Amino acid sequence: METLKPGFGLAPDHDKQKPWLALMIGNSRLHWAYCSGNTPLATWVTDYSPALDQLPVSLGEVPFLLASVVPEQTEVWQAYQPRILTLEDIPLGNTYPSFGIDRALAGLGAGLIYGFPCLIIDGGTALTITGFDQDKKLVGGAILPGLGLQLQVLGDRLAALPKLELDSLTQLPDRWALDTPSAILSGVTYGMLGALQDYLQAWQAQFPGAAMVMTGGDGKILHVLLGQHSPNLAVALNDNLIFLGMAAIQHGDRPIC
Repeated sequence: METLKPGFGLAPDHDKQKPWLALMIGNSRLHWAYCSGNTPLATWVTDYSPALDQLPVSLGEVPFLLASVVPEQTEVWQAYQPRILTLEDIPLGNTYPSFGIDRALAGLGAGLIYGFPCLIIDGGTALTITGFDQDKKLVGGAILPGLGLQLQVLGDRLAALPKLELDSLTQLPDRWALDTPSAILSGVTYGMLGALQDYLQAWQAQFPGAAMVMTGGDGKILHVLLGQHSPNLAVALNDNLIFLGMAAIQHGDRPIC
């Protein structure tokens, strides 16, 4: 288990609020939050088989909310009697049956904090771009392979290419590379940033002044790279939009941030 990290700041009366546990089952990892009232106090990430004795609270002692994009993993956790969230629980319009609940929760969290309309860029195993209008209705979006997945596929599928890790990217690479690893980093990075720039500019044209927020496991590095590549694009960074959306459903009002 990774070290717990602070959430969004404690509410003055956080010790009087009822604690609860949130779990978002992603495509490759489990994303956890320990919350008090509407405030995530700590967040962390584990693999699919975490050491449950290391959780900050025992399952079953506090309310337990779960959302998932992996049905097989959802079944694993049903024995702990979580409240399993579905799209029907989320007060957003125009979503379709296969719309990812992670995208919906992040949209709800972003809208509550930054206002609607809002665009969410979620840098996970897959990178998703999702927009909601001023009426909290889904405008639409896109899904493409995330940075880490692109590097993994190139390394796994092409024998002549090296396997590179995402931590190789700490700043914009040279565009015109003179060795194979650098060429991979250049192609993946500038290809991703070019696509993001195009979508963000299209969003700005359709919804001038509307919020654009980045989140997800690769969100921090993407935010740094995008800031270097396109400094004119004002994109906020918030690691915990999904948990803010879950908090809003759990307690019915605006999360504290």
